[in-house]
Parts: sequence; C-alpha cells; structure tokens
Amino acid sequence: MKKLLLSILLMIMFITPSTNIVYAEGKAVDNVFVEVTKGMVYHANGRIYVVTQYRFDLDGKYTYTQEGETFTLTYSDIIPKLTALMDNAKVPYIYKENNPNVLAVINKYYNNRTEMNHDLGITGNEVEPPPNSVSDFWFKTYITTSETYLANGGLDNLKKLYELEAQQLLNIANPVIDFTKIKFNYCYGTDFKSISSNATRVEYNKQEGMYYHIFEDIKEDGKITLYQKVPNTPNWYGIIIGVSLLVVLTGVTVLVVKRRKNG
Repeated sequence: MKKLLLSILLMIMFITPSTNIVYAEGKAVDNVFVEVTKGMVYHANGRIYVVTQYRFDLDGKYTYTQEGETFTLTYSDIIPKLTALMDNAKVPYIYKENNPNVLAVINKYYNNRTEMNHDLGITGNEVEPPPNSVSDFWFKTYITTSETYLANGGLDNLKKLYELEAQQLLNIANPVIDFTKIKFNYCYGTDFKSISSNATRVEYNKQEGMYYHIFEDIKEDGKITLYQKVPNTPNWYGIIIGVSLLVVLTGVTVLVVKRRKNG
C-alpha cells in the first residue's frame, strides 16, 4: 500500500505577521511524526490570529512506498518544501532557525474584533444566546463550550486535504496517510488572566503578556470549555455602598457623642 504522511502546509492568507505566535519549543513529540496545533489567538495588541502550527519530531522518520521503492522522510525533508512553496505564493508563516522543526502558518488575520465579525457576517443585529454562567456572592463565571475542529466531519476533511496536498507536493499517486502519526491539538490565546479552561496546560509568555491554553490530543467528540470569572457587580456595589454608609454613620455618631460631651 502506498503511504505518505504529509504535506501538511498552508492555508493561504496574504498578510505578514507582526508578532511571535510560535509558543512551543522544538522538542521531540510523543511517538508521532508531527503535532498539528490549530489556534485562535486574541493578542494583547488587539489583533486576532487564526494559526496552524506544525511541530515535527526532531528525530522522527516517516517511511512510505512508491512504485515498489521505499522512501524515508524527516522534518528537514518536508519543511524546506513547505516554506519554498509558501514563499512563492506569498503565504505568511513563522519559521525560526533555532526551532528548525516548527512551522506556523497564519490562516487568518484581523486588526480587531469588528473586522473579524464583518468577515464572519456578524453585523450586530443577530441575537446570540446568552452564555451559561454560575455565580457566588463575589464572582460570576461565564462558561463557553464548543466542539473541536475534528468534529462534524472535520477529521475527514483534513484527511482529504492532506492526501490532495501529498499528491501535489511530492508527486505521490493515491497516497494513504497514516493518521496515527499525527497528533492534533488546539490552542486558545488570550491576554486575560481571568480566563481559565479545561486545557491540558496553560503557558504564559511574559514578554507578550499572553496566556496560551493548549488542548493536547483532541478527539472528534472532545469539548473545548472556557471560563471567564468577573466580579458579581451588584453585590460588590452593595458592599461598597454599605461600607460607605457605615463610615458615614460612624462619623456622624462620633460627632454627636463629642457634641454631647462638650455640651
């Protein structure tokens, strides 16, 4: 059977990125040839990036057969082909020589949330259901849950895309990609410390002031859940008003007592 893993590459967008979005060091990955991490990054500068990062195993090898001949690929065989094609097509990506097995592609780029909403067809007239929330006396927590990008046929679409790209990039007829060699992740980037999640881990980039919530090894039936804790404003205001009144009453009481003593 003719096999090939990847020509995992570009989702075309003609914008040059102005910030560092690669958050992972170029370390070896867990018994897979490549980790594919799709992410939505709400950057502290107000810009929004939709990113796909590919992190290959530094020591990994992928073997496939074509017309009876066996071939072996490493990240050093694949990444130069990808970057060359993206350079020719003027596709924005991030690649650093000190992370030679890591490549990030900018799928979409927006200057602000309004621009993103227009692109998504959201004009402000749509009525969106209120998010779920739980409250205690001091705080209210908004809960947003969504499916992974592998759900609802997403994984099947990726398989078709990768097979098509394998044919085009490496001239492999009818490739069969071994998806056990690919690990799919998701990343949500935000500068809000108040947002938490059910992510595998959270990485904080002090230089950028960004928190990256990384969901590792996602599945078709997986869930992405975000929690944003905000002050329970009415109760906080009530406490502030109550304390203010207490201070005023205390002051008035002390004043009255002094006058009576002096009288």
